[in-house]
Amino acid sequence: MTTVNSNAAAPTLQGASIPAATANTLSVSHPKYQPGIDGLQAIAVLSVVVFHAFPEALPGGFVGVDVLFVISGFLISTIIFSNLERGRDAHC
Repeated sequence: MTTVNSNAAAPTLQGASIPAATANTLSVSHPKYQPGIDGLQAIAVLSVVVFHAFPEALPGGFVGVDVLFVISGFLISTIIFSNLERGRDAHC
């Protein structure tokens, strides 16, 4: 059986040092900012909001959720593939 000391202080990041090997894997290359993606996200969010507020006005507004998932997948895939091309570890 494992016992837990409830009086023990929780570890904090203040004053913590990161090992060199970990510090190198924390840098992740992000894709260049694309303002068009912000516009697509805004349209997708607005469609979901309108769908919930006025379902009869925009009956297919729930599709905005799918659009947000596609955009997120695109951004995440772009980061992973660019890191793989540069030889970096993709799971950081």
